[in-house]
Amino acid sequence: MVVCLAISFINTEAATIYVNAGTGNDTYNGFHSTWTSGTNGPKNTIQAAVSIANNFDTIIIAAGLYKEQVVIDSQLVVMGAGSGADTLFNTVLQAPVTGSGTGISITNGGTSDTSRFIISDIHVRDFSTGLTFASYVTFDNVAAVNNYYGIHKGSGMLKGIHQINNNISQNSHAGIFIGHSADVDGWIIDSCIFIENYHSGIYVFCDNPSTANCRNFTIRNSEFRKNVQKGMYFEKLQDALFENLIIDSCGHNPAYNFNTGLDINLKYNDYSNIVIRNCDFINSGIGGSDAFGCGFIVKGRDDGAIYGANPATLDSVSIENIFVTGCRNGIILGEPGAGNNTPTNVNIEFSYISGNILKGLVSEIISDAEAHNNWWGSTTGPDTSDISMKSSGTINNITFLTSGIDIMPSIPGFQLNKTASFKPIINTLQQAIDVVHDSFTLIVPTGYYSGSTETGKLLTLLPWTNVIIDTLVALYPANLTIIDTGITINGMLELKPQAFFIVEYPAEILLTTASLLKEAPGTRVLGNIHSTMNIDTAWKQYDFNGTGLYLTSENTLSLPGITNIIRRTYPVPHYSPEHLPRVFEIDAQNNQNLNTRLIFTYDTSELDSIMYETALVLSRSSDNGNTWYQSTSWHDIAGKQFQSWLLDSINGLWTAFDSYSSVDELSEKNFTIIYPNPAQSSLTILINKPDVTRINVDLYSISGRLLMEQNISGDNMFNLDLTPFSNGVYLLKVYDGKDVSVERLVIQR
Repeated sequence: MVVCLAISFINTEAATIYVNAGTGNDTYNGFHSTWTSGTNGPKNTIQAAVSIANNFDTIIIAAGLYKEQVVIDSQLVVMGAGSGADTLFNTVLQAPVTGSGTGISITNGGTSDTSRFIISDIHVRDFSTGLTFASYVTFDNVAAVNNYYGIHKGSGMLKGIHQINNNISQNSHAGIFIGHSADVDGWIIDSCIFIENYHSGIYVFCDNPSTANCRNFTIRNSEFRKNVQKGMYFEKLQDALFENLIIDSCGHNPAYNFNTGLDINLKYNDYSNIVIRNCDFINSGIGGSDAFGCGFIVKGRDDGAIYGANPATLDSVSIENIFVTGCRNGIILGEPGAGNNTPTNVNIEFSYISGNILKGLVSEIISDAEAHNNWWGSTTGPDTSDISMKSSGTINNITFLTSGIDIMPSIPGFQLNKTASFKPIINTLQQAIDVVHDSFTLIVPTGYYSGSTETGKLLTLLPWTNVIIDTLVALYPANLTIIDTGITINGMLELKPQAFFIVEYPAEILLTTASLLKEAPGTRVLGNIHSTMNIDTAWKQYDFNGTGLYLTSENTLSLPGITNIIRRTYPVPHYSPEHLPRVFEIDAQNNQNLNTRLIFTYDTSELDSIMYETALVLSRSSDNGNTWYQSTSWHDIAGKQFQSWLLDSINGLWTAFDSYSSVDELSEKNFTIIYPNPAQSSLTILINKPDVTRINVDLYSISGRLLMEQNISGDNMFNLDLTPFSNGVYLLKVYDGKDVSVERLVIQR
């Protein structure tokens, strides 16, 4: 038996087909960019090239003017010469009859994110519809200009759209139109411009009842300018991100009442998760109605007979780092006059909302909204001219920015100086701390703050004068810093395990007579703590509020009287590499013939720089640390304390040194300049002394734990790699072989 097999071979390689309006001919085969012989040359029309193309082929269209309508039903790569208007250098597709037809109708797109239809470098103009959407299509450097619709999708499913460097401008209705029943899932618009479209740059409708949505939508790095009624309009939107946008002079039609830069007007469904960040809304919504005109408006429609019968909801709207100015109103929540229930969970932060014609923020909803840490045009925060609540919903505004300076004005949005304050006659310190974020500086106005204030954040507190706090508790992982004038504690200052608290010079903590310092084992307040007691009774132990120093006068005839102590606690050696971080400065009213007993305590966490704990000796300086002398004392190692008695005088500085080191003529010298600070990945150390070629650098955690030791060579300037270390506050010790310098370093990426 003989079997004959007929085998046909199919060429599966993708072809490249060329089109040239000037030199092409549709009778040519299209496989050559120029005519060579016979039928070997480019096509004359785009449609002729499409008609011979198969899936995955590439069509290359030369610069020139093409007057035709194109229908593409294969998955192709279509590449023009450029998207500008000049036909000498760009590929321009123009309507044969102005205002009619569709320029490029894509009936089949790609099949997945990794198998895409691509159209690039082409200019489409003067049609009723410039181009149509299809799934998994990338529009790269495409211009749709002077059409009725720039790009259109009326109905059906649409997935995986990418638009990059598009110019969607001067279209007489909408730049992009998504119809009522068009269901969109996955849409990215990046680095595009939308200019002078009549209704809006983007126009997305929703049907009733809702059968479609617009999900997973991202638009970034794009501009909307002078669109007549709206920059963008959405009736359906879910899981959306608006980022790094400029919306300028959109919504300026005096005959239209609903002008705005961005109108999120959601209908007939449940929606959630909309993020607007790093955007500029400038001079928008200034035409038409005072009530509606705004930079942007966000609504979940449930009002009236139609919307009430099939209400929409919107939950979770995050607005941050936006710049809103020059608009009729800045931001409106809810349909004006309608009392919508939603949006809910609205959070507006880190934004510049100032210089608008009427109000900065208007609430028309019955739900509350949060609007903390924004700039309202005044260092004293917003007032009724900035915020308006027209329904029962409250706009909660506790903290506000104290500066409207944009530290990066060249990019969209508002990049803030992270300093905030609050109004103590309205809000408590606890409420203010709860709503500021890590790395912020919180200005604490003059006043008495009763009750307990707790935090686990990385914060700097900048108190005005006469700030009194009952109780302040630092919880893990708190890293608190006090700067400028300091604060008074009237009840208790408590550090929980692994919490950090820094008091930067010249600030200090003043403990009143009734207050208590409570530090968990291994923690301590770093910096100056001031305690005052009247030692007016003999044989009574005075504990100075739990600072770790105890004094007892054993002479009834000569008592110290009013005695001030300042505990100077440093996370790394301050006067010498070999002493305990804790240093006490004592200033007694009477410092003669005292016969006083002194107890100096410490804990294990302070021994990092000590080689031998058994060699510690209690020492004293009467000249502010320039010269130290050993004081006779008993060292109780188990109890972690020194006792010195029969002291005729007590004034001066007290600490404990490792006796293997010299305790005379030890002085503090600061000879380094470090920058930048805060730093990111590297640090420059400049030695302000001549002829230094090598230094030893130690990096400590804020608790005093040694993290790094390194020898660095250079010529008065040294570079330190910080990439192994996470964000936080550190202490940097520099030793040049003779002197020691300590600097506070912040790593912030």
